[in-house]
Amino acid sequence: MRLPASIISSCLAAALLLKGLPALGASGLSKETEEALKAIEKSPQPSAEPPNPSEKAQKPTIPVWIRAAGRAVPGASELKKDEKQIPLTPAHPEVVRRYDVQYGKKHDYEGLSLQEILLTYNPPEGIDTVLLHFENGMVVPVSAPLGVPVVDAFVATAIKDAKGPEFPDVIHKDLFDEDLDPIKFSGTKLVVSDRKHPAQPGTEVEFSPWLYVNSLTGI
Repeated sequence: MRLPASIISSCLAAALLLKGLPALGASGLSKETEEALKAIEKSPQPSAEPPNPSEKAQKPTIPVWIRAAGRAVPGASELKKDEKQIPLTPAHPEVVRRYDVQYGKKHDYEGLSLQEILLTYNPPEGIDTVLLHFENGMVVPVSAPLGVPVVDAFVATAIKDAKGPEFPDVIHKDLFDEDLDPIKFSGTKLVVSDRKHPAQPGTEVEFSPWLYVNSLTGI
């Protein structure tokens, strides 16, 4: 880092006085020293270093893996096999306009469909269920015969027609019409158009898991 000329001037003046040398001129320095300081001040500044490409923001991905057979143990990590990071931003990401049950209206979203993500992963034969893991700890199972999910879900990485680039919070009311803690999103949002989960019987449902999930973190 370059020190200001005034600081260098003061230091040189102090050094000259300590040696018993006369301090000349208004700055307290000799003419030769003043000229040297002016040359330093006019010297070109070093150019800024170019940005490191590795420091650029990484493109979002979603981990997909095969869960080992057996009963899940609360608090224990799942045994993951054949885990892959599936890119969510291909060269030509899909932009769709969809009704979102959490927002209660249509929006333009950029991302990939859940089916496209599974096709990219290419699961082995025998896979009939996918477990959708969310940042808030929710895990929602979805039937997927032959690796094709029965839910028409879209994994969005951006909302294109909102006021800002971030997904707006979702706020629900409790039984007393008070606001519950907002549901926040970071990086992704699962967009589902049908409030009813396929496993729920009947046509009308009071509770829908799709209303309370936040960002998808793994499949």
